[in-house]
Amino acid sequence: MSFTDIEWAAITIAASLDGMRAGAWIARVAFDEAAHRNSGARLDRDAFAALAAAVQEQRRVLANVGGNLNQLAKATNATGGTDNPEAAARLLGLVRRVVGSTDELLLQIRAKMR
Repeated sequence: MSFTDIEWAAITIAASLDGMRAGAWIARVAFDEAAHRNSGARLDRDAFAALAAAVQEQRRVLANVGGNLNQLAKATNATGGTDNPEAAARLLGLVRRVVGSTDELLLQIRAKMR
């Protein structure tokens, strides 16, 4: 097999997200696809698109939370503490909610993949 640089980058990222090496990930994905095709199952592109949109939205939320955390860390490092502990507590609560919603999204994705 040969891949373009862009294809290989996408493969290695996907593999690392699954905690796998690229070759093992390719083998698993190829086997899964072959098994689905051999059984007559087809990819539900609408369901996949909905899940991809949910992941993209989750990424946007995480990026925003990361920006907020960075601002809090910068202020805390500059002053040696925070002068607004309520804001820090709210931000930590937000982080917990985002982690919880990410866990829920992962459960939905796993359920769709069965």
